[in-house]
Amino acid sequence: MLRFLGAFAHLQSRIDDLLAKRFFDSRIPKAAGVVWDRVVSRIRDDERTKLFQAIAAELDTDAELDNFNQVYMDVKRLRDRVGHSVNVATIPDDKLEVVSSWIPSAFGGPSESTTMSREEIAGAIENCRWLEAQILYVMDASGLLRITTTLPSRPHTPGGTVIAKPARTPGKWDGVVHRPTGGAG
Repeated sequence: MLRFLGAFAHLQSRIDDLLAKRFFDSRIPKAAGVVWDRVVSRIRDDERTKLFQAIAAELDTDAELDNFNQVYMDVKRLRDRVGHSVNVATIPDDKLEVVSSWIPSAFGGPSESTTMSREEIAGAIENCRWLEAQILYVMDASGLLRITTTLPSRPHTPGGTVIAKPARTPGKWDGVVHRPTGGAG
């Protein structure tokens, strides 16, 4: 559960702190700080996907982003269920019960709770990885992100690495984010 919450927070940070900040710093360096303080640092999740899509369109990459908003909002809804809960408990059949309130409803009903499977949480983590790969791909394809790396198993990867283009949907994505460029690997 905590891994999922961390993955979603990391995803938000990738859009705000990495993509938007670098984009505004490169395009409007003198005004970037003001835009960041007054707009990006206060952005809501539904606006965050619009900002990402607008920046991606401005950068004119070949990223396939038609599913980005829907996947992001699906993950956000799950994050809200979990993150705003007052209790999470394991129940039989490898499921989790998420209680959103200890207070019974105004109509005398029990407190609200839902169940979710561990597979649902694992799928949401994988969706966060796909969303992050899309963000990194947009940045790399546009030149906002430059990665060179030294891998522990190899002293140097000739030509560094690039971000692999993610599939159009998380279900068709192979999970590869970085791939070496040039040279023998």
